[in-house]
This record gives sequence, structure tokens and C-alpha cells, in this order.
Amino acid sequence: MQGHALPPVQSIETEHVPAGQTLGLGITAWSPLGSGFLTGKYRNSNKGLTGEGRLSGKGGIGYDWTDRHWELLKTRQTVADKLGATMAQVALNWVATQPGIASAIVGASSTEQLGSSLAALDFELPAELRADLDAASAVAPGKPYAMFTPQ
Repeated sequence: MQGHALPPVQSIETEHVPAGQTLGLGITAWSPLGSGFLTGKYRNSNKGLTGEGRLSGKGGIGYDWTDRHWELLKTRQTVADKLGATMAQVALNWVATQPGIASAIVGASSTEQLGSSLAALDFELPAELRADLDAASAVAPGKPYAMFTPQ
């Protein structure tokens, strides 16, 4: 199966947040957990992506995962371990506390998941750990609309 062209771990076009801030508008973060990828339930193995969910298995979406994706997961795991939080909570906290973000859409499939997602706002990311997450999640320089150009 050929991989999907756009992995779920995407970033906003770089001009949207400053435009929203200038106009007094908040941004709603869509899919802050990268379709479940940033929860840590998927792992990289010599057999490719492992883990149960919509991104893997028969009928899975089949994204092309890059080294950047796996490094991002390693950073999330390290920060989660240091804080005693889940990777999902770290990802949600980081997104929800970015400048210009007013809300984040969380696709919880149970009350337990919703409760865990809401607990992501119960802690503060220390500056040094936020810097690690910022570096791992940095938007590569280039065209803001790279999805319209050949890969």
C-alpha cells in the first residue's frame, strides 16, 4: 500500500497565528494528537508502524513516517516521563498553551479519554522542557503551502 502524502503530524501555515493575533482572533487547533500518533500508541519497528488504531493494520491510513516523526515521539516520551504525564497530555498541553491558540479539538472516544485530555491542563511545562518540544516540533522553513508543490 502506498503511503499517504500528508502525515497527520502537520503544522499550521506560518502566517495564520500572527494574523489571528493581529486581528484579535484565536486559533482552534485541529487534531492536536495527530490522529493518535502523538499519544505514543504507535511505535516504529523493523516491521514498520506498530500499534492498534486507525493509522495501522488492515485498512489503516498508511502514512509515510519520517525520522522527524519518530524523533518527535521520543521527545514527547522524554518530557512525559519527566513530568509523570502521558504523551497525549504533554502534546495537548503544549498545543493548548501556544500563543494565539484559543481552543483545541480533542477526539475522545470515552469519558476516560476525555478526563485524561482535560488533565493535560493541570500542569505547566517547565521552560527547558517546552524548549525541547518547540525544537522537536519546529516548522521547517520553506513555502507555507508546500502541500501544493511536488514532493
